Amino acid sequence: MQIPGSFIKVVSAQLDYNRSRNLFHEPDVEWPWFNGLAQSRFNEFQSYLQSHPGCEEVLAQHLSYQGLKSMLAAFQFLQPDKRDSEQLVGLYRKLISDIRDSLNAEEVASRHRERLWGWLSGCDAAFAEACSRCDKTLNPATCAFYSADFILKIFGIDASTIKGKILDIGCGEEGLLVERLRKAGLEAAGFDRMVRNPSDFIMECDWFAFDFQPLTWDLILANQSFSLHFLHFHFRQGDRALHFARLYHRILVSLKPGGRFLYAPSLPFIEGLLPADQFLVHQHHGPKNIGVSTITRKL
Repeated sequence: MQIPGSFIKVVSAQLDYNRSRNLFHEPDVEWPWFNGLAQSRFNEFQSYLQSHPGCEEVLAQHLSYQGLKSMLAAFQFLQPDKRDSEQLVGLYRKLISDIRDSLNAEEVASRHRERLWGWLSGCDAAFAEACSRCDKTLNPATCAFYSADFILKIFGIDASTIKGKILDIGCGEEGLLVERLRKAGLEAAGFDRMVRNPSDFIMECDWFAFDFQPLTWDLILANQSFSLHFLHFHFRQGDRALHFARLYHRILVSLKPGGRFLYAPSLPFIEGLLPADQFLVHQHHGPKNIGVSTITRKL
């Protein structure tokens, strides 16, 4: 079943309305969820749901995907796993049920907020608590929108000198760098957990689920993505930092001999542990004094 364009339009307007707002800011619990446009269409949605009983699952999948995408843009260090994502779909099923059965939009919004708060707390309790104390206004991560030229400038590389198989970890929703490199005739691919138009070379995938086959890549790039998250969880400590350390090793093993892993920011706490007979570590500073590391595999 196809979702009505009018429904998608209003959902998009609602997400844009909330995009820079911290909906978990504790003093703002007095119903911050619906803007005027969504409120005015509430009864229309009820009527549509009541007259199309087979549409709930399609709508729940669409809403959960768009809702998660919006949350990750604001809370980039949130790390929901497959189970968390499935639970989020269930939350939106309940939201659709509430809209269909209730005449009170404010009550529906209040219930949805409480469920989302419980879901966020289940994903990361410490992070959820921090959100309640953060400012009302959030600054979404901008690195996903960096131009390909700017990313290449950060790494200090010339696209005309690149050869072999290239992988961009956390390529962004549009895969801008991947597209640029492929247009230059290079064998480039990338993945991100949210991709607008997935393809054979721009994949929607979590980095913990990506299959880093040994001896595969000549060049791996990760700008403000993997290493930034690794750094975040390193300072927080706990088990998640260990997961990132293991993944870091898998990434390095996936390099061919002579292959390079370039990332920003640098990870000095683990780079000093790499065996010197297997890996060469080089650090430099890119634009705005961003620490950049190049790990070259010797063997």
